[in-house]
Amino acid sequence: MKKTLLCLATTLALLNMAKAQKPTGDAVKMTADYGPSNEETRVIVDFQGVEYYKVKLTGTQLKDKKIVLYCKEMWNGKVKKVDTLIKKQDLKNLTNASEDTLSFSVLGRRVDEKLQVLFRFPRIGVHKKYQSLKTDNYSLRVLGNHYKIELNKPFPVFAYILPYEKDGWLMYCAVDQSGEKVEDWGKKFGIKHYLIYEMAFLEE
Repeated sequence: MKKTLLCLATTLALLNMAKAQKPTGDAVKMTADYGPSNEETRVIVDFQGVEYYKVKLTGTQLKDKKIVLYCKEMWNGKVKKVDTLIKKQDLKNLTNASEDTLSFSVLGRRVDEKLQVLFRFPRIGVHKKYQSLKTDNYSLRVLGNHYKIELNKPFPVFAYILPYEKDGWLMYCAVDQSGEKVEDWGKKFGIKHYLIYEMAFLEE
């Protein structure tokens, strides 16, 4: 049986990362918390094999902006397909909260040899399925809180990945904390298949 390598980042590494990525002024910031707050719901979600994140993006730059959301399907180190999930939607039409805040949930699971991911906004939901390999080693990873979020520039918000395998270990953090360009993970780590979810906030 293969062993799973847990993410054990050192305090120094975290401090350096925070320092390098510290936003200035009214820059957009993203936070993501794992799991529902209700204990009973958390047990049900875990039993069904669902990965669940509550996400919040905040910043005055979000006001009166449009949002795009798309998915890149990666096979053998190349982009096989790009699906537009949300196309230039007004931010105010997605949320009933303040215009400078976007809150939503992301749920993912593998079932019937397909990866299912739901982006659930207060007013709409976006659900898409993709073919997967025959393995339960997929993991939904948060990426957006590690990137500087700029207007009119897409940034990776989530990725549904397989681990880097070495000497019987399944290493997820070696991939998503590698600093490598997300599109290069397949070639760099020998990952045959994964999904990249990207988002952008547009001024137009």
